[in-house]
Amino acid sequence: MKLTIVAALAAAVLSSPVLAADKGTPDEAKALLTKALAHYKEVGREAALKDFANKSGPYVDRDLYLWCMNKDHIITLHTMVPPLIGKSGDTAKDAEGKVFSPQVTDEALAKGVATVDYKFSNPVTKQIEAKTALAQKFAEDEVCAVGYYK
Repeated sequence: MKLTIVAALAAAVLSSPVLAADKGTPDEAKALLTKALAHYKEVGREAALKDFANKSGPYVDRDLYLWCMNKDHIITLHTMVPPLIGKSGDTAKDAEGKVFSPQVTDEALAKGVATVDYKFSNPVTKQIEAKTALAQKFAEDEVCAVGYYK
């Protein structure tokens, strides 16, 4: 069976063992993104992406994790759903059908940073909730993001 981006993301989110009290905050999401960017610059792309992919490593904080895309909207990292790596983010839609990944990538590449709102299943409540992706340009052709629930 072919793994679709929407199905894979939904399965990962709905199976996440996060408790309500353990939800990440906007400040914590921003701090994780800042920490990841510093690591990316320090150790280089390959080593950083490998470190970001470790689900039990220091770049996962409860329901906060990294995902990255390149300028062609190809997913270069998804901590929670590794099979998405190498796939196009052009088909990733939120619960209301909004394609949000290319917007995150294009805006962050153009401006250096981006904040994009979308709706997604919350692993705590199992309900569709508002979520915000904080994204930052990590390289000339790559953006990484951390999303948090509002």
